[in-house]
Amino acid sequence: MQSIDNQNKITIAVVMATYNGAQFIAQQLDSILKQKIDDFYINIYISDDSSIDDTWGIISAYESSCSNIKIVLNESDHGPANNFINALRLTNDEQYYIFADQDDVWFDTKVACLYRAAEQKMDNYKPGLVYCNAEVNDKTLSKCHKNLYESNYKQVNNFNDLLFMNGGVQGASMIINKKMKLEILSYRSYIYMHDQLATYLGVLHNNIFYIPNVLMNYRQHDNNVIGSNVGFINKFKKLITTPLLNEKSCQFIFGFCKTYSNLIPDRDFIKLKLVSNIENSGRKLLFMAIYNDIKINGSRMQLIIKIFLKTLFFKVN
Repeated sequence: MQSIDNQNKITIAVVMATYNGAQFIAQQLDSILKQKIDDFYINIYISDDSSIDDTWGIISAYESSCSNIKIVLNESDHGPANNFINALRLTNDEQYYIFADQDDVWFDTKVACLYRAAEQKMDNYKPGLVYCNAEVNDKTLSKCHKNLYESNYKQVNNFNDLLFMNGGVQGASMIINKKMKLEILSYRSYIYMHDQLATYLGVLHNNIFYIPNVLMNYRQHDNNVIGSNVGFINKFKKLITTPLLNEKSCQFIFGFCKTYSNLIPDRDFIKLKLVSNIENSGRKLLFMAIYNDIKINGSRMQLIIKIFLKTLFFKVN
């Protein structure tokens, strides 16, 4: 897709999955096209999941006017994970790949900053990723006084950090290398979310890094609570009401363990297999947390409290 003038530049693929995103998609594409790109070139690949609004018409117009945009229409609803992976399949031989949500707005330095961090930190001989911070906004892009990752946040380092995450590092915050792309596309077990698979692979290969730079507006919709959990009461509600074990996440963990059993350390393998067993009762989970050093959000005490409260008042799910 790149022109002759850009053949000697580093190429980076922006990978986007769309579905009924007409309200915000143009603003997001404009922010990507405005990136500061002195020493690299951007190709944009978009997979649309049979939107029933004007999303297809909007992205078609962008494709017609921009030589670096390629789009494809899915004949049926693939779901977000497969839609992103379908977009990833469209890519060529770029050096790096960045996932893009359809409704965010990127700062004009996002790609450059992630690219520099990837060059400095990642081992490109094995699957890896770097992820950044973001400013959480409401649908009008008004700041919600919170970043995606708070100031005391510690980056994901091991499987213990992932056990009850019910997903991975936020996909639109990450840049992945070519080895990661190839590993994702060759993965044959069940995938819950594309960013969960990337996160687990980054941990598996000890090639995942966090930079605290705030590089985009992470837009939250009315039915999304991520940006509104501010204050003790809301955080407490989230602690006891959000699923401790997401069934689809557990299904993914089970398949991941089966696929990479020869690469996962024995102690981590045991923990992952325990967590992937969705039949675990609250008592079993409490025992696991106490005696196997299992944590949630990096804290074993938070996990023990959550299991205890949910065992008392709710069905552990």
